[in-house]
This record gives sequence, structure tokens and C-alpha cells, in this order.
Amino acid sequence: MADNLLIFGVRPVIEAIEAGKQFDRIYIKRGADSPVMEQLKGLCRERKVAFQEVPIEKLNRLTRGNHQGVVAQTSSGKCKSNGKTASVCGSGWCDGCP
Repeated sequence: MADNLLIFGVRPVIEAIEAGKQFDRIYIKRGADSPVMEQLKGLCRERKVAFQEVPIEKLNRLTRGNHQGVVAQTSSGKCKSNGKTASVCGSGWCDGCP
């Protein structure tokens, strides 16, 4: 997974989908049914973005950040918001942004 970029948190993932970002996978905490989570699932269905509901332990293994029950995985080592490498991006969307 070293070549993959993670975006985590409900709002950052929603914003990334709305901006047309491409994902390999979006993982959503199983049983999450808050209005904002339903908004995310609906947006995924509308935009035909695949998502999978998983146990929280899976999300915790993917990132140490505050994932809020959502982790999205891209296939690039570059930030999809600006093309910079994740370690210097600074967008706040990336796992590893300063």
C-alpha cells in the first residue's frame, strides 16, 4: 500500500468525490448511519464510486488519523487535489500532509 494515498474523514472524502477524484476503494465503518454518512453513501451511489462497509478495526489499521469512520484509497502517490507528493502537499486531505 506504499504507493497508495489515503484520504480520511467524512467531509474530506465527500469533497474529493464532488471534485471528481478517483478512488481504488472507499471504506466506510459498518453500521454508520448518521445523516452525513448517508449523504456520503448516496453520493457514492450517484457517482458510481464503489464503497465497502467494514469493521472499525480495518479503518484503524489503515490510518492512525481521525478517520471519522471513512477512509478512501487512491492509486497514486500524488495528491489528487494539486499533484504534489503527499508528504509535501499540505492540502489536509492526505495521510501525511503537513
